[in-house]
Amino acid sequence: MPTSVTAYRGMSVEELDSNSFGMSWTLCKSKAEEFAFSVYSGKPRGLVVCSQIERDRILYYDPEDNEKEVVVANGTITNGNVVAN
Repeated sequence: MPTSVTAYRGMSVEELDSNSFGMSWTLCKSKAEEFAFSVYSGKPRGLVVCSQIERDRILYYDPEDNEKEVVVANGTITNGNVVAN
């Protein structure tokens, strides 16, 4: 894994506004979109944020995982760019 990766997270607008993002991210933008747009389908539409994550902040990554999930410590990522809404 490189020293830094671009990761994506599907989230609510409230999570974005909190600047305290959850632990589960993905290296696959389409997986984050799938989550954001299906989980929040009956609520205000979710969105996808991307952020650069340093390898030493990643607690878990399995290259065989079809969701390409990366897990970071809760509260580690506090900013990102909206890439889909």
